[in-house]
Amino acid sequence: MALAESIEEDDEKVEVEGIQFIYNNGVSFYMEELTISYEKSWAGEGFQVYRDGYSSC
Repeated sequence: MALAESIEEDDEKVEVEGIQFIYNNGVSFYMEELTISYEKSWAGEGFQVYRDGYSSC
């Protein structure tokens, strides 16, 4: 995953509760059933990404 400087013509754009997400059309399969949350804990804080039992930081 990386941040791009600009939006490409074939990028997908989704807005959820006022937050816009933009991703490459080639990863659409991986975006299904995806949950993104912002969590704070004793270890720190940040975005958590979950999909069908898998997670990453």
